Order: sequence, then C-alpha cells, then structure tokens
Amino acid sequence: MAARRNKPEAEQAASKPAQAGAKTGAPADQAVADDLVVEVTGPKKGRWRAGRHFTPEPTVIPLADLSEDDKAALIADPRLSVTTRPANE
Repeated sequence: MAARRNKPEAEQAASKPAQAGAKTGAPADQAVADDLVVEVTGPKKGRWRAGRHFTPEPTVIPLADLSEDDKAALIADPRLSVTTRPANE
C-alpha cells in the first residue's frame, strides 16, 4: 500500500513570491520557513533519505534546516509520508 503523499505548503509557497513584486529569498520568505516544520513518517523497517533515518515514528524537522535538494528527495520518495505544518502545532 502506498504512503499518503502531501506536497508541503512551503514547497508550493517557495515557487511564488510572498507578495506581488517581492523577491524570492527575501526575509519574508525566511519568516515563513522559520514558522513551518516538515513531519516525515517512514516504513516499518526504516528508510534513509536526505541524510536522515525515518521510521514509523514521525520525525519533525524545521523547514529551514532542509536544503532544496533535501526537500525534493523527501517529497519524491514514495515510501515516505511527508507533511508540512506550523511549528507550534
């Protein structure tokens, strides 16, 4: 059975400026990343991806700690369930 896949909202937001005329990478973009975490759940036997080990126990990672390559690898892996949520939830 395939894991549930959700594209993190931050990934969607990262492709668009925070406001019309805003530059990507501006402080407003960093504030959004600082307020979000990525929650990753792996398979029963575990799975290594982006230099981290994921198990059935959810792993919470601050979005700002992940590179673009790390985010892409996590999202693309069909054996991982990846969600994004506010850090304070």
